[in-house]
Amino acid sequence: MKTGGKITASLGALSTPFRQLHSAILPKELAKAIHQLLQNTLPTTQLGVLFRPMDFEMPLSFTFDPDTEALNREWMAGGYQKDLWLKRAGTLNPTHQVMRHTDHTPHRVFRSSNFFKKWLRNYGIHYGAAVLVWRKQQWLLLVYLLRNKEQGDFTDAEMTTLRALYPQIALAVRRVTRVHFMGLQLQSLQSQLALLPTATLLLDWELNPVFYNKAAKEAVQIWREGPQKNQRLKPALQLRSPVELLAVCRNLKAELETNAGPAPEAAAVVHPLWPDVRAEIQVVKGRSAPLIRAFFLVHFSQPKALASTAAALDLSRLSPRELAVIRLVASGKTNREIGKALHKSPATIKNQLHAVFKKLGLTRRMQLAAKHIST
Repeated sequence: MKTGGKITASLGALSTPFRQLHSAILPKELAKAIHQLLQNTLPTTQLGVLFRPMDFEMPLSFTFDPDTEALNREWMAGGYQKDLWLKRAGTLNPTHQVMRHTDHTPHRVFRSSNFFKKWLRNYGIHYGAAVLVWRKQQWLLLVYLLRNKEQGDFTDAEMTTLRALYPQIALAVRRVTRVHFMGLQLQSLQSQLALLPTATLLLDWELNPVFYNKAAKEAVQIWREGPQKNQRLKPALQLRSPVELLAVCRNLKAELETNAGPAPEAAAVVHPLWPDVRAEIQVVKGRSAPLIRAFFLVHFSQPKALASTAAALDLSRLSPRELAVIRLVASGKTNREIGKALHKSPATIKNQLHAVFKKLGLTRRMQLAAKHIST
């Protein structure tokens, strides 16, 4: 509420926006919380939020009414090039955090510009302010607040309120950005691990599976059924960690909790019935994450005879021409080089590889080369 040039808002009115602000995970949730927080303290005609996720070029925008959506769409489509407020603000840098546009663009200059006459006047916009949150030299978030003629410009008291809210907004934006950055890192790592022939399983502190690739599901099946029975078995839909591995992990947990002597780093596990079936468990404890308990990274060792037999069974399904292509792929040659060696076009080689990938259930040349080498 605006009173005598000052902004007052009850704590009850702001408690929900603040709670939403600091619990948001998705950009849309964060944008909605920022919108509600600012509308409760600085009533405006239009308010929009633009995110610049990481290093992508195109901002991610959120608006909350049809007029703002139309205005934002025009700005994104090229309107920013004639944005007088943006030009007169100078080269934007991390010192630009909370701005009132009349501080750098006199209102008479704004009203006589094409920016106003041919664009903003159509939406009844006369005054504006902006909030910019930065990561080093790159902006992460832009909030624009727009007012009509009757509402008038943002007062000094209102700008003081906006600056007081800025640290809370910036903290929430950087937290969400960091969460998404770490999520992208994890997703990329999981994608790479899923393609590796090494059977990999990651267990959290409570020994629940956090991640495992296809090779790990097959390795667990070998652990349960034995090397001889597993050659043509389908892995179970849901991975259940072998009891022998869980027992070793529990021992490692006990050692970590007692803090007696140096913390254990790894342990080897040999199957009680089949000595060739083995696993190594590594304790993963991040120095930069003291609030996170240790994880357990499990690498399974597949018996060489079984790996060779399984690969040979798969490759036996291929034609002589497809095997010739695989041998050249394993030697590191490109499609063009393979085509030249086999007197075929690169397009034909590409089609043959596609057929091979489909038969073997693979998606990458690296997997194909590894399968050939294992035979």
